[in-house]
Amino acid sequence: RYASLGNVTDVIGTELSKFGLSAKWLTAQKDTGWPEVTCVITHVQGHSESTGLSAPPDESGSKNPIQKIISTVTYLERATLLALTGLATYDQDDDGNGSGERPPSVRPPTDEEREVIAEVCKAIPAPPGKRVDAKKVAALCWESRQAYPYDMDAVSRVAEWLSGMNRPELFIPDNRSDFEKDQGLPGDEDSVPDTEAEATAAAKFGEENNQVPCRFYCNECSHEYGEDECKKIDQCPKCLKKNVIDRQKS
Repeated sequence: RYASLGNVTDVIGTELSKFGLSAKWLTAQKDTGWPEVTCVITHVQGHSESTGLSAPPDESGSKNPIQKIISTVTYLERATLLALTGLATYDQDDDGNGSGERPPSVRPPTDEEREVIAEVCKAIPAPPGKRVDAKKVAALCWESRQAYPYDMDAVSRVAEWLSGMNRPELFIPDNRSDFEKDQGLPGDEDSVPDTEAEATAAAKFGEENNQVPCRFYCNECSHEYGEDECKKIDQCPKCLKKNVIDRQKS
């Protein structure tokens, strides 16, 4: 797995602080348009050391111009901190990418890609009591192809490919409430708030099958209302039409 900037700074920053050292970055833009990042490590007594790197904007994926620059700056912050401290992460297997190939950055799926991933999850058969983890589906797709599924026509093909991998970690316990399942919502880890809300509603209004509909129904605007909502029970308080059904008489 690719070590993120957050992981790198957390680990290195903790150790630097033990010796009165701190790190910061300075950013600039070269005449070529490439972002340049300089890492500066300073001691509490004032002495500092620095090193800088520049690189072209990250063209991978479907980033906008600002995202391309931000992605490169994040990578350079990580690289300069490691270079200045003389450290390396376990994913650096070619001496700082001496081969000239930059480690792939992982971007989040776009809204369109999330919709396709959601359909892929629905198309994968899940064991009883479990559901497909959309995050794991996205991670496996990116890990394999450096891309997320983006075409609805490919849903069946991607689902079949993932199903054939025999990866138990694709599935997580399905603790969603009935409402979340009916609405196709992802739910949270245990869905306790939803379950509690349903129990409260059932105690107050009765179970769904036992709930009594409002007495009056307007055929014009489909509004339902009770006697306490209007002065004239034969006239809809919403559209003021008199095309009303009294359910107690029907």
